[in-house]
Amino acid sequence: MDFSQSSGGEIMRYQSYFNPDIDGSTNKMIESVPLKINCTGVVSHTDFSNSGRRQDFYCIYLIKGKMHMEDFDLLPGDIIIYEPGHYYEYHNEGDTEYLWVHYTGFEAKTLTRTAVHHPNIKQHIGIRKEIIDCFKNLFRQFILRDEFSQAISLCLLRELLYRTGRCAERKEENKISFQTMEYIHGHFREKID
Repeated sequence: MDFSQSSGGEIMRYQSYFNPDIDGSTNKMIESVPLKINCTGVVSHTDFSNSGRRQDFYCIYLIKGKMHMEDFDLLPGDIIIYEPGHYYEYHNEGDTEYLWVHYTGFEAKTLTRTAVHHPNIKQHIGIRKEIIDCFKNLFRQFILRDEFSQAISLCLLRELLYRTGRCAERKEENKISFQTMEYIHGHFREKID
């Protein structure tokens, strides 16, 4: 799951993927479509900072290190989705790695609030393979750029948001119940002793 190594072995600092359909800046709200991904990527670095107000939604998923936000810290497994216009400010501490996506559209606000429930507030969902896989597959679609990439990318964004909401809402007792049900389902044909 480490995104920091490129094929040549050097440390990858930033990898960004931009929507080829967007002219100029990707920091924009686009109300003419239901949903659009402006850009996405990964940052793996030992020294960075950022601040501002975006016009689109900004999702940050920390998978390594520590990020000092304006009034709280993000730790591995924390995710936050900033709504358009929300001020953000952050810098890292040590070797840090995070995945990000910027998205927009006239359905973006409803989708975010339905799926995640708590925009602008950090949520701890843990390091989840299924969330990381959503990002990896999203990056893959931006590389492929075929006639299906845009539609698949939007499905992956929806999956990312709904999986985030599921992980944030699932309590420990629900996790145990789910694991029990998975076990029963996987072994229902076996004889009970």
